[in-house]
Amino acid sequence: MHAEAFRRGPIRITAYDWVPRFAEGHVRDLRLRWALEEAGLPYEVDLVAQGAQREPANLQRQPFGQVPAMTVGGQTLFETGACVWRIAETSDALLPAGEAERDACLARTFAALDTIEKPIAMLAMLRFFTKDKAAAAAVEPDVSAARRFWSGIASRSPT
Repeated sequence: MHAEAFRRGPIRITAYDWVPRFAEGHVRDLRLRWALEEAGLPYEVDLVAQGAQREPANLQRQPFGQVPAMTVGGQTLFETGACVWRIAETSDALLPAGEAERDACLARTFAALDTIEKPIAMLAMLRFFTKDKAAAAAVEPDVSAARRFWSGIASRSPT
């Protein structure tokens, strides 16, 4: 996907047609929407009905049956980090010009998705989906501590 393809469009992303109340504002398509808005790029949304994630139309765009996926000029990309990075590469507003600064931004993008998101996702699993509430309550303080630790490191300026 080249920057010119983003300017020509159309840009389409997928999103769920409905999510439970606790997930509103936390579904990963929000990351793409935010990046596209910041980049000033118009886009359209293809809604995926809950329960239809594993249907062929969605699996063709996103082989894990999730949202979002992004299609630009007939080429499709999935995984939010990959999509957001590609959007950022097309916009002067989202990435610094210098190579060292861009590399730092890339590293922090991966840190957010790989290191910081894991304990946050685990907290959500413990709080909303775990049936054994006593077991969840026993490990939640450790997971919360890990989240605070990694978030604290991530908030420091790179050296």
